[in-house]
Amino acid sequence: MNRILIVGCPRSGTTLLQSMICSAPMVCGYTESHIFRINEKDKKQRLSDFFDENDIPPSISSGFVLKDGKVDAEKFFSILDEDSRRKGCDSWVEKTPDHLFALNEIINSTDTNLSIIHIVRKPGETIESMYQAAKQWGKPRSKFVHGLKWLKSIFTHMRYMNVNSHHFIFFEDISNPEDMDESLNMLLSKIGVASKFDESRRKNVAATLISRGESWKNNNMKNVKKYSQLGNLPLLLSFYYALLNVFYLFIKSKVRKG
Repeated sequence: MNRILIVGCPRSGTTLLQSMICSAPMVCGYTESHIFRINEKDKKQRLSDFFDENDIPPSISSGFVLKDGKVDAEKFFSILDEDSRRKGCDSWVEKTPDHLFALNEIINSTDTNLSIIHIVRKPGETIESMYQAAKQWGKPRSKFVHGLKWLKSIFTHMRYMNVNSHHFIFFEDISNPEDMDESLNMLLSKIGVASKFDESRRKNVAATLISRGESWKNNNMKNVKKYSQLGNLPLLLSFYYALLNVFYLFIKSKVRKG
């Protein structure tokens, strides 16, 4: 079974990327589990919800238990393996953006190699998107605080550059209709998916990857279009975005050079 995880800063295009990969035949997609990043008291309920919203039957999931409040990654992934085989798939994709910060825990508790995809988006675009989404969640924060989250993600991404089984892709590569086919098919080849990206299937696939209450992700069910440039920004914010962009250009140049 080909196990694939997608990680990155929130609002960096993880849902879009997952829907694109899962548009390829024989690839199963799962909603965000969050189980390696939430409080121990919430894990049992989240696991129950996760199995329910992904139609994983009790015959497969019932044997899974938390051990001292912790998730055994190998056992959890084995459930996804069995469910994917039941659905006729030879690969599966789970994406929880914040699992970026739990990768060591995840990797150290699995017996099988994972393909881990890191997606990175320009700071200004990501921060503006996080800011708007946070307002929808009822948890507004300043754009400068969101910028610190983006920067923390970038520093964490950097730890895994040039590490086996870790693959990097940039939002700009998958949000431009002119280039996305080539970028996606190259990525699929790297992670061992034999079939090709199929945009005609992607929008229907996206609908299955959005959990209840995640209405802000509904744009993923629309046609992909090139992201428009940011409008006029206050001088201080423009300077802040330009400073963060230095880190973006650094990681992009390192990845491009291989």
